[in-house]
Amino acid sequence: MNFDERTSISDLTWNLVPYYGAKAERRTLSDIRRYDRFTTSSRVSQKNFLIIEKFFQDYLNDVDFVELSPLQPLGVNCVLAKTNGKKIIPTIRGQEIISDATTALFLEAYKNMGSNKDIRLATNVRTVRPKIFNDESKFLPHFKVFAEITLGKQAPPFGKNEVIVIARHLLDELSILNSIRANTKNNIAGFKVYISNLFFLRNILSSVTERKSQNDVVEAKNIWEKLRLPAQIALNNNTTNELKNLGFHNGIRILEMFLATLFGQKDFYSNVNVSWLFDLSRSAGINYYRHIAYKITAVSNDGLELPLADGGSNDWGAKISNDKQLFTVSSGVGTELLIQNFLKLA
Repeated sequence: MNFDERTSISDLTWNLVPYYGAKAERRTLSDIRRYDRFTTSSRVSQKNFLIIEKFFQDYLNDVDFVELSPLQPLGVNCVLAKTNGKKIIPTIRGQEIISDATTALFLEAYKNMGSNKDIRLATNVRTVRPKIFNDESKFLPHFKVFAEITLGKQAPPFGKNEVIVIARHLLDELSILNSIRANTKNNIAGFKVYISNLFFLRNILSSVTERKSQNDVVEAKNIWEKLRLPAQIALNNNTTNELKNLGFHNGIRILEMFLATLFGQKDFYSNVNVSWLFDLSRSAGINYYRHIAYKITAVSNDGLELPLADGGSNDWGAKISNDKQLFTVSSGVGTELLIQNFLKLA
């Protein structure tokens, strides 16, 4: 079999299905007893997943929860999220195994969008990524996540609806995590929320003529270190003024709009044991999120801090429809990470 980039998916399928079928038929009992990192079962009990997932479903009782297919169109993550093709797991029949629940939810939301009303979907799903973790972490390349997506339309002033939805995703997920902390046995001392505007670093990145790396995440980190910017500053009513003093002006309007929305929400003040920071050092997701992004970490009683949630604004709706009035907000919470590292469930 000789293949090159001109070979069609149907031709690949035509050749590979019988090839792997024959391989499978020649496998032995000894072969199928061998487990690798992809076929090893999760260490978390399914009962514990159901306990935690109920917190999400009860709190978000007005959100439609979708049972996604484990397979998605080949290239969905490369096209929408600019994911490296080496980070997906394609099937021999021309699909890819679900590795990002939010892109899959987006396709579902876009397919069902037919009015001016925002569509908000969520799911609890196992995703698979061909990533190698060190042995000490005990992480598997497949893990359970809660994910949600909102697809909506802009309204004057441009961006207002979008930042309202970002704030809603963030505060809902934070409230759910606080509820889990209050109603389960766990070792969570509190949470930290890091807000970023990736437009800042991307704007600087576009002006660089001599790059040290072709990887945008690495290059953005290089720029941040070279400019000797503070890693984080406190998030408060003076944050945007501090950023202006540091030289950030392009992209400040959307941040001002977001912070005004965030500070105006009642549940912003009801979430206790939460530290709020603006993160200037973040480069992760620079090609994934448009501008505003957030990260929620949990801090254990013995000082361990791990990221649990991540979300922000994407350009997927505008990209697929060629309509700049369409916005997308995606986010996710690592439920397996939460249970495995912080909870003490029966």
